[in-house]
Amino acid sequence: MKDKPDLHKVTTKGQITLPKKLREKMNIKPGDYISIFQVGEVIVLTKKAPSKSPLFREKPAFCQSFLDKISRGEQPSDDNLMSLKGIGKGLWGTKEDIEKHIEKERASWEK
Repeated sequence: MKDKPDLHKVTTKGQITLPKKLREKMNIKPGDYISIFQVGEVIVLTKKAPSKSPLFREKPAFCQSFLDKISRGEQPSDDNLMSLKGIGKGLWGTKEDIEKHIEKERASWEK
């Protein structure tokens, strides 16, 4: 994805299209479910249900504050960022799962 957000038009049915690069990067396939929820003025989409995410389960108030700051264009403090350390451990599988994924990605670059 780009550093700047893409602008997408909402259809008359209230639908948006997720960019192809994002779908590929997040491995989102037809039929997958996406959780959508609001945190302050920010709409958050997750591939997995937020209840399974340690960040949202263990620190809901932090998430609210953090996303509110970002939505206002403010820079999170180092303390805010350090409190996230380790929060995603295990979220993407085991170390071996991650290493296999990285190996597969690197192999695709060589093609």
